Amino acid sequence: SLSFTMFWKNIYIALLLTAFGDLVFAQEEICPNGDCPAAPAANTNYAKIYQDIWDADQALNGVPGIIPSDPRDEKRGYVVVDEPRGNFREGSNPDKNIITKVVIPESKRATYDLVKKLFDNYTLDQSKPETPQTSEEKAEIANFINAIKDTAPMKVARKFIEAQKGAFLTDAEWYDAIDTLWFDIYDFTNSTPQRSGFEHIFVGEKNGSRLGG
Repeated sequence: SLSFTMFWKNIYIALLLTAFGDLVFAQEEICPNGDCPAAPAANTNYAKIYQDIWDADQALNGVPGIIPSDPRDEKRGYVVVDEPRGNFREGSNPDKNIITKVVIPESKRATYDLVKKLFDNYTLDQSKPETPQTSEEKAEIANFINAIKDTAPMKVARKFIEAQKGAFLTDAEWYDAIDTLWFDIYDFTNSTPQRSGFEHIFVGEKNGSRLGG
């Protein structure tokens, strides 16, 4: 079931490191005067950092991706990934559900419930602008960031970014970096006037009859 594990792992890693990749190349945004303390030496073994983040998440609140025939552990939780077999072409079976069942134990639900509250904060049609954030939506974002910023996988990501940048981030800078890179609204193209990193990775966009992200 390696391909299914990698499928689920790639979804998770995309959010953590693709979004945070901007930090590695934007030292001036965090230390505008170049006055930052030294950080540990950089580690460019990206395969290792991907695995370290994945392992840290699986040891905490993560749930593994499995194929339909795998054994199921209700206490740990799982996501059943029913990947198409054979000569499958994108769009050939639009009613096919790749993720057929998700089981999240009550002991792991806290952060999942917080992220779920964010899903209705976005305009699915990518040709339309986002509506201004309400105070309730801003509070939901703050609650989510505060819940995840110091978790084990995020600590691994933070340490990696600090090493790449050669400087430590303060707790306030770490919070602001997550907020900016995940939730700031930006113009992607003229036909996609507004989107955010969080929306693109977790919610997706609708282009006509096609859904992407």
